Amino acid sequence: MAGMKDEALDVYKAARQAYSLQSPRGLFRSRDLFRRSAELDATFGKSRALLAYTLVQSWLQGWSGDEAMVEAGDLAKEAVRLAPDEPTTNAQLGFYYLNKRHFAAALDYYRRATALPGASDESKVDHAEAEIYAGNIQIGIDIIRAVMKDRPDVPDWHRWDLAWGLYLKGREDSGATKEALAELDRMTLKPEDPDYLVDCLLQRALVESKLGLGKQAEAHMELFLQRRNDWTLWREQRSVKFKRPVDELYWLDGCRAAGLPA
Repeated sequence: MAGMKDEALDVYKAARQAYSLQSPRGLFRSRDLFRRSAELDATFGKSRALLAYTLVQSWLQGWSGDEAMVEAGDLAKEAVRLAPDEPTTNAQLGFYYLNKRHFAAALDYYRRATALPGASDESKVDHAEAEIYAGNIQIGIDIIRAVMKDRPDVPDWHRWDLAWGLYLKGREDSGATKEALAELDRMTLKPEDPDYLVDCLLQRALVESKLGLGKQAEAHMELFLQRRNDWTLWREQRSVKFKRPVDELYWLDGCRAAGLPA
């Protein structure tokens, strides 16, 4: 039994290492490893929580159907039952509820996750995303900045999330849009790098378009569509989950203005 638990942990670590949203292959490889980890140890809540996460992501990206969300909900709830005081399980149930647009439940689980001992920076930034989607934009921005302040090396996706929050804040504060571009420019990888976060190309195009940097916006939208040639305004609208219609309209209008096809 101990040997199987050790193997489950090793497979879990491999699944985290394999995770990627750059292509279906990378995401599904991670998903399958999390599933194997869960099969090896029926008590391992974290493997079920992150299996649920990959299933939600596969649905968001348009690579899986609605059955993925059904399974994700069952797994995320089971993970919390198995490990109620584990930050990861609570955060991933929050992620599931966020993508079901159950904002109160999502924030409850995210806030619980980040208040528990051992909460990771990853969970804190994911919580910030939920606050932003729920309309608490400044709260989300403040959470991300607090996480970044305590890190000597800031992951690019933290800067991307901060830029996203600042872009949305720019609806009422134009200076925030310039701050968003500055954060994107501070990322370690550059847009031409094949490992650059593909969704960040879309973010750059929106920010640049809003700032009147038409040529840069066009170039980055073109690069985004080369890497995600199946992505449309319809797919973007399906994947976002803003609580406030004004935030969703601002985002989708920005996508349209930046050249995302219908």
